[in-house]
Amino acid sequence: MPILKKLLDVRGAISFKEDNYSSIESAILKFFSVFFNKNKLKNANILSVIVVAPPSLKSCYPCSILRKNGFTFPCITVSDILVDGTPQNILRFLIRIKSHRKVEALYLEEAENLLRNIDKNNTES
Repeated sequence: MPILKKLLDVRGAISFKEDNYSSIESAILKFFSVFFNKNKLKNANILSVIVVAPPSLKSCYPCSILRKNGFTFPCITVSDILVDGTPQNILRFLIRIKSHRKVEALYLEEAENLLRNIDKNNTES
């Protein structure tokens, strides 16, 4: 009897250094490499990805980078809102996965403090 896979939604994020194609590509490929290795996943486990980009990003579409690098899952890039005091060099991901394993969220580089910074910003008056 085959092991039934669960449908999971997992979040993650990574910072990028500059708003240029090379920096964005490097960040995206690093994120997915670490994410796949950490969670023992393959491209086939991913059902879809939503990339949330900062509103200031102007150099490229993150989903185009994924397609160019051989990722076959459906992907859409959307723009985040601009909130004073929040970092604007972060790419966020909502990843829909089918897996029988537990999958952990991943926050890399400056994005490691993202949730704490957002929560802090929302509690200050």
